[in-house]
Amino acid sequence: TTQYTVWNLEEFTHFQFSIAASTSVGRGPYSEVFSVTTLSAPPTAAPQNVTGTAVSYHSILVSWDHIPANHQNGVILSYIVYYQGQVHDTDEGKKTVDATSTDAIITPLKPDELYSFIVVAENTGGVSPVSVHILVRTLEGLPTAAPTGIVVVPTSSSSYRVSWVEILSQHHNGLLLSYEVVSRDTTYHTSPFSLTAAVNATSLEVTDVHPAAEYTVSVFALNAIGKGPVSDSVSVSLPESFPSTAPVIVDSSSTTYTILLVWTEIDEIDRNGVILQYQLRFTESADTQFVYLDVSAPALSTTLIGLNVDTYYIIQIRAYTSVGPGPFSPEREFSTKHHVCTVCMNGECIQENEESICQCNPGFTGEICDMNIDECLSADCVHGVCTDGDNKFICECDTGYLGQLCDIPVGTPVCVQEYYLNFLWPDTAYGTTVTLSCSDSDPLLFGDVSRSCSADGFWMPPDVNSCMKKVFLDLDSDLDIEETVPLSPEAIVESITVLQNIICNLSSESGPTFFPGEIDTVIQVIETVLYSIDMHNKPIRIEVLPQVMSGILCMLSGILDPRNLEMFALSSNSELAVSINDLLERIASLNAENYNNTNSDPTLYSEDNIHMYIAPLTNKQSITLPDNEISAVYNTGSVTIPESEVSTLFSKSNGEVPVVAVVFSRYLGVAIGSSFLSTGLPQNSTISTSVISVQNSLGEALTFSSPITLTLPLLPTTTRYALYQTCVYWDNTTQVWTSSGLSYVGGDFDYVICSSNHATSFSVLSSSSPVVTDANTLEDNYIYAIVVVLCLLLVLVCCIL
Repeated sequence: TTQYTVWNLEEFTHFQFSIAASTSVGRGPYSEVFSVTTLSAPPTAAPQNVTGTAVSYHSILVSWDHIPANHQNGVILSYIVYYQGQVHDTDEGKKTVDATSTDAIITPLKPDELYSFIVVAENTGGVSPVSVHILVRTLEGLPTAAPTGIVVVPTSSSSYRVSWVEILSQHHNGLLLSYEVVSRDTTYHTSPFSLTAAVNATSLEVTDVHPAAEYTVSVFALNAIGKGPVSDSVSVSLPESFPSTAPVIVDSSSTTYTILLVWTEIDEIDRNGVILQYQLRFTESADTQFVYLDVSAPALSTTLIGLNVDTYYIIQIRAYTSVGPGPFSPEREFSTKHHVCTVCMNGECIQENEESICQCNPGFTGEICDMNIDECLSADCVHGVCTDGDNKFICECDTGYLGQLCDIPVGTPVCVQEYYLNFLWPDTAYGTTVTLSCSDSDPLLFGDVSRSCSADGFWMPPDVNSCMKKVFLDLDSDLDIEETVPLSPEAIVESITVLQNIICNLSSESGPTFFPGEIDTVIQVIETVLYSIDMHNKPIRIEVLPQVMSGILCMLSGILDPRNLEMFALSSNSELAVSINDLLERIASLNAENYNNTNSDPTLYSEDNIHMYIAPLTNKQSITLPDNEISAVYNTGSVTIPESEVSTLFSKSNGEVPVVAVVFSRYLGVAIGSSFLSTGLPQNSTISTSVISVQNSLGEALTFSSPITLTLPLLPTTTRYALYQTCVYWDNTTQVWTSSGLSYVGGDFDYVICSSNHATSFSVLSSSSPVVTDANTLEDNYIYAIVVVLCLLLVLVCCIL
């Protein structure tokens, strides 16, 4: 035989063998020694002290001790952990770790699930006996599904019922505690709120919600760990209810037979629906029957008529929705008037509806303005006697004193008394300020005016910004204008008519007609009117503009009267005149863009100091606006557009007739002044011509390849012998006069001719020094200067002869 089995050897033991052959004679030599190790037997003991700990809702830590060495039967290669869910048999598996490990994390597992675990060891001989079984439950997890089938149904104007389908048990991941119903108000945006339903509930009644509101509702499940996914939102709209509060009467005015009442809207959250009407009830006393008056919404005012003279009325108001009325407001008393003025001694009798009232001049009071307010009661004549006057006082100074309050000793350096702007400014000590009543200049003026005497003895410009006539102080209430709310077409025309009747009829025999605050008020009202016009559609703009243009230009012309020009320099708003220029450009642009295309004839608006000429271009030939006859009659000057640029306007007009509007403002440049000059223009310049503004119907600023020509009339106050004249335009971006893109063409003692490659607002500067500009313009100015000098010499020679 060539093999032999050796029995009863130790397992996993190293043995050495050699082999020899024997005959009848004896044994031969041994072979070389070779080694053999017996195989291992499986471990004879199981892993010891097996324990398990849940570390999360999807993980369990299993731990054990190594098999004792005498039971390992060789080298332990690994440990194997077997696990199986006790609820879901299919949730089973194993995890193998190396022989050095004494624990293993088993994951992923199901939340809140009971698992059984055993551990075995493995060597080359096989697997050990099974360890003891242990049972460990994973921790709870968040629910993994949202309730479904959400249905929300209103049950009243302030409640609704929410129902849902509960989530399946395999998504509980623990013990469900409740369902949460979350409601969000998408109408009034009040804070979201939630209500709790029992874990076995599938519906919930939500109460005390807001009528006529829309809510979005969602549901989620909750366990000890937290909330699960939120269901899709479902919207519900609740029916209307009664208003929960009453309107509040905030204003009133009365005549002898009427009471005008104004009330506020109910806060949106308290309306509980759409307010359809308001109901007032009133009575002369609590003992008489109420009279009811219904007023349809959205009106917020009404006039009670046919009332008794000089009578108190108890008045209440409430609001209605489609469901019915809300509560009445608290009782309030209002009375009709008892006095009708027949004469106003020192004031004006103002007619308002059926009532006439006295509006007193400054310095007077009383029902018929017959009581002179004694200004001496508040005056302090330090060294003199006070004499009361009409809205003023006069201090008659003791010997040796002077000044408004007789507080300046004779010999004290003073700015000497002078008459300026229709005010008599008294002797005033150096470094002090004197204050007068605006009514000293005009009895209709309210406010105070002040003027300082400088420390070195010069009168400073007065502060006249608070002087305003009552008609201007009352404009806001008279016109009922809100800057952010566009006026209706009827209100636009009414506003301008009211203003026109006030402003265009004002005049002053001496001193200014308008003070800075009054000018600013007019500008604001006109700006609001133009904004309102611009907010309407084109057919309305075309209808309204011609109705208000004469009034607007009449007012601006009156403001730009020469007697008012000094007011622009004294205004605390240095850009007051700039605002008027912006208005005129905007007016011209609006008229050009909204011209009635059915009318092919030009339109001329003419006032003393402002003229506007609007012309549709009927052909592609060169055109001068206005024509020579109109220009000569009104001394407007003119604008000539070359044929090539007229053709350009036609090509950009998309088939419509292009329109050009030109505004000629006689004293606007003087009002703006020469302090707004760009770099390079002589700072001792003066504006010497009208301002001409050119606008078009395209709504864009045009640049010309062939320049337009402007003929600008010199102002009557301008010297005809200025050595240098510079064509300038108003740059709306930098807010200064600048000469870029303009050229001086020529001129005489009545006109200056300029050319420009763009359309904007133009004028001319006159000065005794040249402008830093291009050679051609400088050369033209020198030529003009030489011509003027030669003419002066010729006049002088004629006078001598």
